[in-house]
Amino acid sequence: MRQRATVLVADDHPIVAEALFASLKRWFTVVGTVTELDELEFVIEETRPRIVLLDVSFGKRSSLPLLPELVLKFPRTRFVILTAHADPVLADAAMLAGANAFVLKQSASSELRIAIREALVGKKYITPKVQLGGAGGSSVTIKDDRIDLSERQRDI
Repeated sequence: MRQRATVLVADDHPIVAEALFASLKRWFTVVGTVTELDELEFVIEETRPRIVLLDVSFGKRSSLPLLPELVLKFPRTRFVILTAHADPVLADAAMLAGANAFVLKQSASSELRIAIREALVGKKYITPKVQLGGAGGSSVTIKDDRIDLSERQRDI
């Protein structure tokens, strides 16, 4: 029997994290939930999930500045961004930071499963509801492993 992929859910809203846990456990082994951004790295270290389902917004903080470091520290873990923000600049920033997928919270659960499966095999997935980078590129740059975002992008 093939082993099910392990997933860690990271969302600052406990009810959302619990709902994702309940929904995903039919297809994956969900190893836990994280509702505090400061606990994320420790829980990844402890559980070693193949997938981290990661919300962008944690209160007034963003998880994106941590993403490049997490990708380097946990090279076998894939990061699937789940967010309410259908912002192509944010999607660009997430992918540049090392995310493997970008899915909207308003997407169907079947789309989330597709994104996770794509990430597991090393492919990138971006919800079709978001158009990336306009006509040719990203408006976001990475300098010294830091993502430079506008003030509005940091608010999101």
